[in-house]
Amino acid sequence: MPSPLAAPSAIAALPSADASHTREASGDQPSRGEDRHTERDPFVSLRTEVFDWLARHQDYPLAARRARIEGVVEIAAVIMPDGRLLDGRIVRSSGHRLLDRAALDLIARASPMPPPQGLEAVGQVELRLPIVYRMRL
Repeated sequence: MPSPLAAPSAIAALPSADASHTREASGDQPSRGEDRHTERDPFVSLRTEVFDWLARHQDYPLAARRARIEGVVEIAAVIMPDGRLLDGRIVRSSGHRLLDRAALDLIARASPMPPPQGLEAVGQVELRLPIVYRMRL
């Protein structure tokens, strides 16, 4: 049966949070060979928390499954301290209207999420996340 959930490896590939809230904006650059997604990056747990929440609410459109359409939609959304997901938009299309629409619908359906830990201190954060639609046997 096809699964709408992304492979666990997709979590490690999540893009950075909005530049206004990252180390790069503060001038604290990662040293040579340092992985950006280490425990020093305060947004790793936030990205993972949001990604996991979205995965629980993700729906693979029936028409896309029947047509065996697969793809990755990169979305951006603003996460509010109270858990609301706002301003969902497509950053990179999957190339398939059905999947792109499903990714936008996912943001609306999954909001609000439980309030993320520690977000009160920084306020709203924009995250870019890949929403993966793959057929699994």
